[in-house]
Amino acid sequence: MVVRALEFYSGVGGLRYALEAMEDRGGEVVAAFDINDMANDVYQHNFGDRPQQRNIAALTADELDEWKADLWMMSPPCQPYTRNGLKKDVEDGRAESFLELLVQLERMAHPPVSILVENVVGFETSRTRGKLLHMLESEGYAIEEYILSPIDLGIPYTRPRYFLLASRCGKFRARCYESTCEVRIKPPREWENVVEKHFAPRLRYMHSWERTGRLALKDFLQSEEELQGNDASLEVEAMGGLHAPRESYLVPDKVLHAHWRVLDVVSPHFTRCTCFTKSYSRYAKGTGSIIVQAGTVRNVEKPQNFGTFWIAKQGEFHGIKVASPEALITLKPRYFTAREIANLHCFPDSFSFPSYITLKQQYALLGNSLNSAVVATLLGQLFPL
Repeated sequence: MVVRALEFYSGVGGLRYALEAMEDRGGEVVAAFDINDMANDVYQHNFGDRPQQRNIAALTADELDEWKADLWMMSPPCQPYTRNGLKKDVEDGRAESFLELLVQLERMAHPPVSILVENVVGFETSRTRGKLLHMLESEGYAIEEYILSPIDLGIPYTRPRYFLLASRCGKFRARCYESTCEVRIKPPREWENVVEKHFAPRLRYMHSWERTGRLALKDFLQSEEELQGNDASLEVEAMGGLHAPRESYLVPDKVLHAHWRVLDVVSPHFTRCTCFTKSYSRYAKGTGSIIVQAGTVRNVEKPQNFGTFWIAKQGEFHGIKVASPEALITLKPRYFTAREIANLHCFPDSFSFPSYITLKQQYALLGNSLNSAVVATLLGQLFPL
């Protein structure tokens, strides 16, 4: 049986990549919806079909019934719930379409069997989430909630997100009744099988994952040859204009001088980096890690004092600390490329951007996306074999 899916707030297609990775479930996106014209360009560039560019709040129950979808995948706007936002929650206009979608779901003659919702950490304490749970429970759905990050699956990327799974499926319902109702902070059972079967072989990381159980950033980076082949015509506004491909990703000295205390600096051998946001390369603090050249920092397995810079250990993870901006400049840190961030999202090698999308726009679109391996592990719970 083919799982027919509707993809709401589709962005560049991270949810669809997760569904397509689960080949043994036979998933098919029958319609996608997003109001972002540029994101829809990227989606069409990679999948061939274009999301419907319309207000989701205007969809009716009758229209939704026509698609006969088994699965709804949703990543609604996060601004009403973000840590740095106003947290207006249900009173934020950007929450309107999601809330209206819940109203229409209650009116449907043939609602989906299963639902997946993704959002930022903070959604789990929102009034919107309360309305969502009330509606799902009244409609007979069993529910599981998670806060998961790619790093929980051994992927060296810290991007915690809230996920909700809801289903009327008998197997899913039985498992929910056997477990607690609290929000889970560990991956679901058998997640290793999903990573091994659907992602490690596709992204050529299996050799590292089998050895260590956690991948290093070097497994997700472009080679020097690939970096030299990056399109030099891409405009890098925050980096001072057009340069040779390799040089265009170097963090400018003025940025290092101004923000050296707050930048998160990592090495290719590290097993973590921070979350990349839509403001990556435009702002320094809290928008994503920067990386030093391979071989610049030695002996990363233990904290080492190098006088002007050193590797500090916090828990099981390392981070490069410096005593001055001049010390950081000697390391020649660079920004991660858009391709490398897509790799950390576990997008396939075939993912790309249309040639007219600037690097700044690529960063923004990827900053609004999600990790498809995390979503795939959860889809495996909704549709057990």
